[in-house]
Amino acid sequence: HINENLYYDTMETTAARDKVLEDPEGKLGGLNAVLFKRLPMREWDRWIDAKMVHPFFVPVTSTVNNSDLNAVAGYRADDTRPVDLLQGVPTAVPCGAFGGSEDWSVSKNGAIAISARPPLAPDEAWTTNRHIYLMKNISSKTSEEVTGENFEELLGECITKGNPGYDTNPVFSPDGKRLAWLTMKSPTYESDAVGILVYDLETQVTSTLLEAETDWDYSPNSLTWSEDGKTLFFTADVRSRQALCSIDSTLGAKQPNGGIRILKGDQSTFLHGEVANSGSRAGHLLLASVQSLTMPTELFVIDSRGDETGLRQVTHFNTQRVADTKLGQVKEFTYRGEKGDDVQSWLIYPAGFTQTEGLSESTPTDPLQKHPLVVIYHGGPQGSSADDWHYRWNLQYFASMGFAVLAPNFHGSTGFGHEFCRDITGNWEIGGRDTIHGVRAVLTEHSWIDPRRVVGLGGSYGGYTSNWLNGNAPEGMFQALVCHCGTFGMRSSYYATDELFFKETE
Repeated sequence: HINENLYYDTMETTAARDKVLEDPEGKLGGLNAVLFKRLPMREWDRWIDAKMVHPFFVPVTSTVNNSDLNAVAGYRADDTRPVDLLQGVPTAVPCGAFGGSEDWSVSKNGAIAISARPPLAPDEAWTTNRHIYLMKNISSKTSEEVTGENFEELLGECITKGNPGYDTNPVFSPDGKRLAWLTMKSPTYESDAVGILVYDLETQVTSTLLEAETDWDYSPNSLTWSEDGKTLFFTADVRSRQALCSIDSTLGAKQPNGGIRILKGDQSTFLHGEVANSGSRAGHLLLASVQSLTMPTELFVIDSRGDETGLRQVTHFNTQRVADTKLGQVKEFTYRGEKGDDVQSWLIYPAGFTQTEGLSESTPTDPLQKHPLVVIYHGGPQGSSADDWHYRWNLQYFASMGFAVLAPNFHGSTGFGHEFCRDITGNWEIGGRDTIHGVRAVLTEHSWIDPRRVVGLGGSYGGYTSNWLNGNAPEGMFQALVCHCGTFGMRSSYYATDELFFKETE
């Protein structure tokens, strides 16, 4: 499968229009204008033009001709041209700024499921709505031009038409008989609780494996079937770590002995799939990427039964580099927030600063021997400062410069329950207020941190928090505040985005 950015009708039309717009003879007089008749007009950092990303497929056949230079692993692509799965449909797949290959799935039986916005929906800017569309036989697709404006019919059967919120991450079972996906109910809240649904292609019945909000206090964010089809693996933000979890693909979350198992929750994990030919552990070994605040991403093999003897690190790309580098020790630091309940945060000691020194009662009083504090508050606001090796906001980077680092997961953060996450909606100030409580708590408990050298920084919602703290933090608490891509007012921000569902909900 490949992706291409094109006008939604045909590749020939795309090529012809591109040639006209190049205007080599200057017939357009340098004109470069787009007439917008509907929202959205923008998507994050780009203007939305008439081109849309579509997935293509090329049929392949097996070959025994070892001399065929165009064959790969015993298969050869047909000589026919690629076929646009969504030809004639004005919608994008992958969908949105963060879409990817998880927006579609192909079964062994030739069916395909896609997650897409309803074509040319008039309320697109005001809703999160994405549906699951099912095409039962992609082999019947051709490259012939499609006409007409019954766009949804060209997408196939919509199996989620009763749900106005997100339906994403479709994935077929190995036998091709069932389709699972993630679902949200709210049409306007992009951080709503997430559930898991399964559709039976033979009976055309949809069943609920995980009822959002009621069955679990966390939200799945990925889906992978086990090779035998009995289990669905997924990851979820659980207390600011991407935990690897599993659920029975038939009984779901309500089975008598507990339906959801956390297989690995002590670091952040991304699952790639099962390991083939694994001997006595066949059907139980998983290949995953694992990372943390003290370890860049490496590949691990994990036993899905929870057997620790099956845990094995496969790659060591950075093992020696990490061993040769001074990193700050990482601690979870919990304090009372604005609402009087617990707020979790990460406290990272300056690189090379030992735990004994940090907990010593005889901490030096000389300010030059104390350490400055950097406070990093995440964006979203529904997100988290996670136990991972972030490649932009890497907390160890600040620790390496001699800072202590405090990263609060204030009310509104994911991974601490749905109610905790919703606490920030309509109340964006609570992130800043929780941050103030965190600074006070860490300065009280750790006298080796210099209260006269505290700085704060954040991006996006974190930038908003810097702006808010600039006018609301206790005088002298922060010596500097950094705002990266942050807003300063909800009303002005309303006119700076086409995701109006976000502003009208928040």
